[in-house]
Amino acid sequence: MVIGALFLVFPQLQFLNTEVRMYMVSHFAGHYTIDNYMQYFCAFMFIICPSKLKWWERIVLFAISLLVFQGISESLKSITGVLRPDGSKYNSFPSGHTGTAFVGSTLLALHFRKYRWVVLLAFLFAASVGMLRMMNNRHWLNDVLFGAGLGMFVSFTFWTMWHKYIINR
Repeated sequence: MVIGALFLVFPQLQFLNTEVRMYMVSHFAGHYTIDNYMQYFCAFMFIICPSKLKWWERIVLFAISLLVFQGISESLKSITGVLRPDGSKYNSFPSGHTGTAFVGSTLLALHFRKYRWVVLLAFLFAASVGMLRMMNNRHWLNDVLFGAGLGMFVSFTFWTMWHKYIINR
């Protein structure tokens, strides 16, 4: 999150956004819609996979994490007013798709942390959503970095609170 936010504070870093955008657009130009669905995949897996947590607890954990993330994300979008790379709107920062993907992947990774391959795949999957957002020319690098960090932070916070105050009361 810090790296993504530094781009807003230091205009000198904007050249990195531009360089990454130029690379993405020149090598992967296109409009991929799969990211609209991929952002929920890890959350879906977190909810449907059998575990010690009850199914409704998993739904509540994801719903609360997602609602808080979306609230913070939408507030930041309106406060910062960053123009999207494609010039369509002033709501680029942070990436909501990427953050949503990282909310789900973080919950999945925390829940199945004993299985390192699940953790790795969850975060690779979420990172691919961020890559697709840049390939679609919808987000800058710092939007994706901040969205990913915010999604992880929010879901980790609620995971910790859930286990400390609800499960272990």
